[in-house]
Amino acid sequence: MHSHGSKIVILLVCIILVVGGCNDSEGLKVTEIKIDKAKSKVKEVIENSIDKNGIYLLQQGDNTIFLYLNGSIVETGEKAPYYENIEVVSNEDSLEIYFEEKFSSDYSESIPNRVLYEIVKDKDYEYLKVFKNGTMTHFDTIYLIGK
Repeated sequence: MHSHGSKIVILLVCIILVVGGCNDSEGLKVTEIKIDKAKSKVKEVIENSIDKNGIYLLQQGDNTIFLYLNGSIVETGEKAPYYENIEVVSNEDSLEIYFEEKFSSDYSESIPNRVLYEIVKDKDYEYLKVFKNGTMTHFDTIYLIGK
């Protein structure tokens, strides 16, 4: 038979594990998504509304945003923009998105010239900042989409 004291210790250990487990699973989540696998409303905006290169934000509800970088529209003779080193950082009252825009003469599908990231925020942020090649810039368009 277990004593009453050992049951309390076991219960406390279980509570700590459950609460600790919850804290570990929460937090800022950033996931790259293939455009053809995106949610239908996200894909619809990308395919039907965005016809220029740029930095786009799609807001879905309070906590989920999608970052879409489009460099797929290239004039003949121009170099094709593509994107690397995408990073999302939580910095106290601001959510900061960093990426590098580079250019290539390779027009094939192999360069990452259309990238989509789903960002699930861990809290409300006062500011949302985006940096291209280390310099603060802006979103070309922000779309509000339903769930």
